[in-house]
Amino acid sequence: MKFIAISIIYLISFGLMAQDEEIETKEKILSRQDFYSGQSYSLIDWEKLDTVQWLDFDEWKDDSALKDREPRWRRNLRERGLVEQVGLGLECVGDCQVFRGSGSSLLRFRSGINEGDEIVTAKDSYAWIFLMDGTMLRVSPNTSISFKEINISAKVVFHHARLNYGHALWISRQTQTFEPNNLKETDPLFLPLNYFEANLFSEVPKVNDAKFYVDVERTPIIQMQYERLNKLIEENNQWHKGKETVLFLVMQNGTVVSKNPILEAISLSGNESFVKNRTMKEIGLKDDRETSATAYMRGFDNTSSENMDTGTWYRFDQRGREFSKAEDELQFAMAEYITLRIPTIYVARELMLAQRSQFIYQEKTRLQLAAENGYRLWSGDLESGEIESRAKFMLEYSRRSETTQLIETDKFNRIMTAKGEKIPSEKWSDAFYLKAIDAYALAPVSTKTESNEGEILNSTTKPLWKIMNARKNF
Repeated sequence: MKFIAISIIYLISFGLMAQDEEIETKEKILSRQDFYSGQSYSLIDWEKLDTVQWLDFDEWKDDSALKDREPRWRRNLRERGLVEQVGLGLECVGDCQVFRGSGSSLLRFRSGINEGDEIVTAKDSYAWIFLMDGTMLRVSPNTSISFKEINISAKVVFHHARLNYGHALWISRQTQTFEPNNLKETDPLFLPLNYFEANLFSEVPKVNDAKFYVDVERTPIIQMQYERLNKLIEENNQWHKGKETVLFLVMQNGTVVSKNPILEAISLSGNESFVKNRTMKEIGLKDDRETSATAYMRGFDNTSSENMDTGTWYRFDQRGREFSKAEDELQFAMAEYITLRIPTIYVARELMLAQRSQFIYQEKTRLQLAAENGYRLWSGDLESGEIESRAKFMLEYSRRSETTQLIETDKFNRIMTAKGEKIPSEKWSDAFYLKAIDAYALAPVSTKTESNEGEILNSTTKPLWKIMNARKNF
């Protein structure tokens, strides 16, 4: 009986302990709803703390009353202070700067790019940037881009950026595979990449002792890279699905909102702007995609918009009041051609996507995405929910703020002109692509050494002789 009584007491105690642990775990989970991965537990900004204000009793009473009226104040403060990672640097040629706050750093491979950062490229400087959903961003020389925000919902990944000036191309990830070919890459300026695993490798040729020269098979090297790329695309397609990419791009005299974009944009300081939502054929793919692009102009009372045709260049005038098809599309042809065949860049995208971005496409609760990955989970898309509300607000805000800036700039220019000052304005030129075109023109065509046979001489049995002739034939 004594043993039975002790056992009953033990079981009751164990049950109470388990219940206490369960309650404690639930409390921890509930408390974690106000936290994001990477944030500190304290909401106090110790670096900017004003001790006089902190110890003021009246200030404390006002803060307490405000918090009592808003039960979600902790969550609101957490979300206001949340800075999410937008992407990572893939490669920079030349001088590419990342400005964050009052400081700056050089853009390098895997350099983190966060909300609020600005990328600036100097003369003859280019950059490729990997965005977290697999979108690839190519930045041309003399260009500045500000990354405003990235918002993830169960339906879309929403990018908000501003092209301050210059030329850039956003290529959202497509699920289609490429038709292998052996034509040389059109953007060899970045090759070989610092991302070693993404580069193209050729097999070491085998030496045939019965022949004068090294016998190398005619293997199309670029075709091997395309085959590797297609395999990676098919593997990532198993989990990369269910979400669209939305780009909300602001320029000085126009805004473009695009679904699944291959969007090229040119913003010329003090001048007009140009945009184009490319076709799949213009990046080397045959099949089309579900896409749309809508342009919004400037003006305090101008709420009109215009849908853009795919594959057509459009022009915003200098004041942002007119939007029409560009008259001379051929002036942009060379800049477009550079990104026609870039399998190595796409291989890097697929590798980084598998390593860094799978969490975006997994079904996660708000708590999981916050605690594990440090991102806020939004609701809806461009037609519903928080994403729709955010897009509508940003359309109105950007239209009014950019219109004000255009008007003030115009006033300043008139004053300076009246004083005899020359007002500079940027024009489209080969400065945005000349170095890249030169690199393409000078890049070697992918060729393989042919097999040659001849009379077997004594000298051909010497290892050094074979090594020297092997090198000659590469």
